[in-house]
Order: sequence, then C-alpha cells, then structure tokens
Amino acid sequence: MKANKRILFVSFFYPPINMVASDRIEKWIHTLIEAGHSVTLVSGGLKDLKPECLQSVTEPDRLRIIRVSFSKYLEPNYLYQKNYTFPFNILSKFFTALLYRLFSADFGAGWLWPLSVAIKKLLQDEKYDLIISSGGPFLPFYVIRKLAIQHGIQYILDYRDTWSETILRHTGQISIFAKWIEKVVNKDAIYITTVSEGCKAAISKHSNNQRFKIIYNFPSIQYAQKLQVINSTMERLLPLDKLKVVFTGSIGDFGSNRTFIPVLNAFNTLCEEERNKIVFIYCGPSSAIVKKYFAILKLEDYLLDFGMLSKQDAIGLVTKADVCLSIIFDSKLSGNIANKGVISTKIFDYVLLNKIILNVCPDDNELHHLQKKYQLEGFYNYNGSQQEEITLFFKQLIQGNLRGSVDNADRLYWENQDFSFIEI
Repeated sequence: MKANKRILFVSFFYPPINMVASDRIEKWIHTLIEAGHSVTLVSGGLKDLKPECLQSVTEPDRLRIIRVSFSKYLEPNYLYQKNYTFPFNILSKFFTALLYRLFSADFGAGWLWPLSVAIKKLLQDEKYDLIISSGGPFLPFYVIRKLAIQHGIQYILDYRDTWSETILRHTGQISIFAKWIEKVVNKDAIYITTVSEGCKAAISKHSNNQRFKIIYNFPSIQYAQKLQVINSTMERLLPLDKLKVVFTGSIGDFGSNRTFIPVLNAFNTLCEEERNKIVFIYCGPSSAIVKKYFAILKLEDYLLDFGMLSKQDAIGLVTKADVCLSIIFDSKLSGNIANKGVISTKIFDYVLLNKIILNVCPDDNELHHLQKKYQLEGFYNYNGSQQEEITLFFKQLIQGNLRGSVDNADRLYWENQDFSFIEI
C-alpha cells in the first residue's frame, strides 16, 4: 500500500462497544495504521450504553476517534439504556421501533443527522484522500456517498452482512427502499468489500458495481495469541465426567428444523448409557429457542444453558469443549443466495483452538469452500438429512475415534489477506 493516505473511516461499531462487528472494524483500523496511513474514525457515542455492551479496550496511539451520539430519544433500544422519564421513555422506545421498521430494519435512522453534521464539519476543515464506511447500520452509506461526491473523495463500502437480502431472508419480503438505497450507494463506490462470496453474490443483485473484494472475518494474529490463554469464570460449573458438546451464538427458529433438530434426533437415538456420557453446553442470546427444542424431545437433562455471557467467558467454555457444534440454517427454505455465505466468526475460534467440529449445514454453504481452500481439518460435515451419520459421529466420539484440527490456523489470519486494493 502507498503510505500517508488520510483516511476517514465511518462505523457505528468500534470498541469499547462490545459486539462482533467492532472486532472487524478494529482489525480494519489496525491494518490501515500499520500500513502507514493516517486514520480518523467516526464511531458511535458511548453515553448510556448498556453495561453488557461495553468492554475494556486499549486504543491505538495513532488513531483519532470522534464519537457521534444518536439524536436524542432515538438511540437503538437493544444497545442503549432509556433513562428518560415518563412519557419520554415510552415515546423514545416507540419512535425508535417505528423508524427501524420504516427504514427497512436498519437502526441507523437516528444517527443520520448527527453523523451528517459531524462529517460535514470534518470535510470542511480537513482534507481526506479516502472514506471507508462499514455497515450495518447501512443508512449512513447514503450520507457518505453524498458528501464524498460533493468533496470529490473516493469511497469504499464495507458490508459486514447484506441489507435488503437479509430482510428478505428473515421476512420473505423484499424492501423496495433498502434495495433502492443499495443500488444508489454501490454505484459510485470504488470498491465494495464484504465477508464472503455468498454475501458478494447477494449484494451484486442490487448493484451494477462489480468492484468487489472479499475480506473474510478471519482472526488477527494478536487475537489468536490471546485465545490460547482465555479462561472462563463458568468453568467450575462444567461436569468433569462427561463429553462436552459446546455451541454458542444465535440459533433461530428459521431453518432449525433442517439443521438443529436433526442433531438432537440423532443424539436421541443413542441408548441411555451412551447419552449419559455427553452433555450439551450452550451460551448465547437464543436460550428460549434452544430450551424449547430440547424440551420437545424430552432432552432437558442433557442441556446446560448459560444464557448470555461475556466474550471471554463464552470462549472459555469453548476451550473446555470436546466437540464444538456449528449449526447453519438451511438456505433451501428461502432460496436466498446470501445464506450460502453465512460464516460465523465462532468457526474460526473453533479452528484456532484445534477442536473437533460437528458442522451441520447445507451442502452449498461457503464454509465447505473455505475448508478446501485452506485445507482445514477437524471438520465433520453433515447436512440435515444425514441423521444416521450424525448418530455414528456421537458413537465415535464416545469411543474416542475422532480428532480435531492441526496447527494450520495461521492460514486464517486477517493480516494474510490482500489489502493492496487500498492503493488507488
């Protein structure tokens, strides 16, 4: 890359906001700074963030951060504490939810005006060579495009997920508004970066711009080093005499009957003596759904549910796993092309920790492509129709006939990806 570019980076998420999205932006920023560029980051305000949404962090010395808060009363309900008195607390939650629906499942509406004011001032007072904006929220892309064109600055859009196609995936309906915004903002971007080939294909449906770069959410070298020594305060609660099948993150009702339920059915076909040698351990936001499926099959006694945990505690549980369970919903239910590119970052944690990975997903999911491309071992892949094979997996686990991955995780480091396209 050419050094000394002045880059304006815009992303609501960045540490100490404790979300997976922040991890990607932190890696972006580190890459740009290490390449010699000067970076100004415009990110979300921290006042009144819920405690569970904050983490301790050490900010880079060479990074300038400008925090921009939401318009008053329009902070996202799931991130911010609504410390307003009646009736403003009720009205705030109502109008925030209303804007979320009006603007096609994007919580960025309340950030648009403050963000626009902040960036206008920056561009009036300072000169920038490039703007990079990462979403969601995706609505800020419109502000970025408008101001970048006005000031003759090139811009790159980073899609951490799809927008209009995600709405289609979850609701079965296309959003005309989101589709229009995507087409407009994508048209003039010098590059569009995203997290997988599947997401690229989905975004391409709403864009004539074919200048795409895939930047997978691989872990950084620094993160990989820390991962090996993480401990969890929950470890003392784990049974010592059972094989531990750990799974984390979101488990949705959508598609679970084709991926998650087959795993439980396969486990249920084991004899009682075999079942008693295994326990499922879950942490994440989907406790109600997970408990429901275990209850349907009368398997409650084989589930240890921790609910929402900090990132450190969740990874600490993974380090104690005998098997890590990866569940990816079946894209055939919707035919949505973006589903093929769903690759959770927790997969990379499993690989870095050399775990045995029980991966249940559609045959066309992009994760299979990654395994072949990077020669990843330790994966035991099944689709939802292979119940008998999954049962055999559990039997082999009990017999000690399975093995995890080898130490080839360095192929998955974020830093090893190609960022030369920044040299423009």
